[in-house]
Amino acid sequence: MERVACKSCAEASCLVANLLAELEQPCRNCGTADCVVFMGTSPTGEPVTVRMHRDLTLDVEGNCGLLEEIRGRRCPHGP
Repeated sequence: MERVACKSCAEASCLVANLLAELEQPCRNCGTADCVVFMGTSPTGEPVTVRMHRDLTLDVEGNCGLLEEIRGRRCPHGP
């Protein structure tokens, strides 16, 4: 698992959107979660789970190299 602290809702939105190509129902994990849970597959087809906490901290499980690749890109819509 990797943990990343986002500076803004925009950064969190961008990371989640780029980590998940397809969403799945998080039913098996949502009952006890104290956070927003996103589950699905990455653009490379690997399973990914993202937990977004109230402080905009993301816990990412699966496809670890993809998170660093995404964070290294420049946003096409601004800073």
